[in-house]
Amino acid sequence: MSMGRQISEAVIAFEIAERCDPRSTTTEANLGSAYAASGRNGEAEIHLQQALALDSMNLSAAEQLIGVYAKEGETTKAEALKSRISLLLRGESP
Repeated sequence: MSMGRQISEAVIAFEIAERCDPRSTTTEANLGSAYAASGRNGEAEIHLQQALALDSMNLSAAEQLIGVYAKEGETTKAEALKSRISLLLRGESP
């Protein structure tokens, strides 16, 4: 099976999972990652942001979102998110 087809199938699976549990930070992060892997960065950004809204310490979602921002040339957003995560990891309020 080709990589593109696997990614497409992953997107479909995570879309279904999101409909079943729309408040799951893991599902949102996985859906965002699948969208990013398929080049759908706008949709990836929405779902990765939602994952972080549900759990601000979802480091996987943060890492993926930073990558999406970098791909889109949005270095200011990437740096702001890095700073916010760094503060959270130190136990400080962003």
